[in-house]
Amino acid sequence: MVGEGRSYGAGYIHWLGTVNPGIEKECFECANELRSSSDCAWKMNELRGGFGQNEENARKLAEKEIRTPIVSLILKARRHELKAVEILQRIIEIFQGTIVRIGVVSSLHLKSLMCETVGKR
Repeated sequence: MVGEGRSYGAGYIHWLGTVNPGIEKECFECANELRSSSDCAWKMNELRGGFGQNEENARKLAEKEIRTPIVSLILKARRHELKAVEILQRIIEIFQGTIVRIGVVSSLHLKSLMCETVGKR
């Protein structure tokens, strides 16, 4: 779930950069950090034997040779997320004083995200 959420976040932030040229560089950097964090989560699932939430996968966490690389991946994901937060703070600073409207339209298979700058305060 965490990996999936970071992946959706990366897609949204990347899109935000494509429609807002003033923050394009920051958005693309942030999206890359979120993708890297997502990759760490998926690698953790692979080490446990897949995405399943069953007893077999849970028991693998008791094995040191499984836990050790997972801990490394957790720390790596944390570094990527901290960097993403720093970049998001820069984006917020750039937009300070600007009113931004964000709307979300979703269906079963598609999420359309729209953002437009409405005006300056």
